Order: sequence, then structure tokens, then C-alpha cells
Amino acid sequence: MSDKRDKPEMISGKSAQAGRANTRRDNSAIQSILGDRLRLYYDDVAREPVPDKFLELLKQLDEKTSKED
Repeated sequence: MSDKRDKPEMISGKSAQAGRANTRRDNSAIQSILGDRLRLYYDDVAREPVPDKFLELLKQLDEKTSKED
């Protein structure tokens, strides 16, 4: 037979609810930090110039598309 004093969530649902609330808060904080770091990284990437080869490919695609219309 287990002792309910060893498990606070068994005495009151409030302890288990508080634990879940803390976990959600922790997860939210982690997601926020990850989102901020990803934005910083991809903002740097977005500021880099487009390589000439890509620009040439896009130009060729535009020309081909305009001929088909």
C-alpha cells in the first residue's frame, strides 16, 4: 500500500495542476527563445545578396513564362 504523503498530487489535484502549468510556461519560454534565435539567424541569411546564378535562372524562367502567355 502506498503512502499518499509521498505523492503530493494524490493529496490534492492542485499540485499536479501547478506542475502542468509550470511545464506549459517552461515550454512557452523555450519556444520563445528558439523563435528569437531562428529569426536572428534567418534575418542574416535574408540580407545576403542573391547569387548571380540564381538571378540568371529567375530571368530565364521569367522569359520562358512570358513567351508562353
